[in-house]
Amino acid sequence: TVKKVLDRLKMENLVYGRKGKGCFVKKQGINAPERTIVFYLALSVLSNHFYANMLTELKRRLEEKGFAVKIRSILTSPECKFLACAFIGSVISEDDLEDFYKENPPEYTLWINRYLPGHLTVCCDNRCGSEIALKHLYDQGHRHIGVLSCDVTGFDQTNIFYHRRQGVVKFVQTHPDVV
Repeated sequence: TVKKVLDRLKMENLVYGRKGKGCFVKKQGINAPERTIVFYLALSVLSNHFYANMLTELKRRLEEKGFAVKIRSILTSPECKFLACAFIGSVISEDDLEDFYKENPPEYTLWINRYLPGHLTVCCDNRCGSEIALKHLYDQGHRHIGVLSCDVTGFDQTNIFYHRRQGVVKFVQTHPDVV
């Protein structure tokens, strides 16, 4: 629990750690909006080790280049100004976007794992991602591959599971020996 709290405080740029020395409170963070990149995410994202590790590494690399990286949950107030931001998942409703975009231009916003028509998104990569995962298993010699997902009946192109399923369908069509 303590490690999770310290990791969260590090992501929010409030403390920093030194191996073998401990954690220390930052006297001041980099707060210039023109050098700030904000990631908005649901708290559940941090319990996923892939996302937590990816964000920690991305934050480290961006800070090495002089950028401030802020990680915000849906429970914290939105930043008013920033260089760019990324939303991971559905942390803001489409109804609230208009107000958000009054302060922050949409062209500096990226959506991850959420497809919104007319918005910059990497959700479409879920199709490619599922194909890459299946290809990796296939190249390892697997031909009986199980895919666990939710019921996608009725999902349209705005849902990430729709795109993931499309990638699986495409891969199976081009590899008839996969069951």
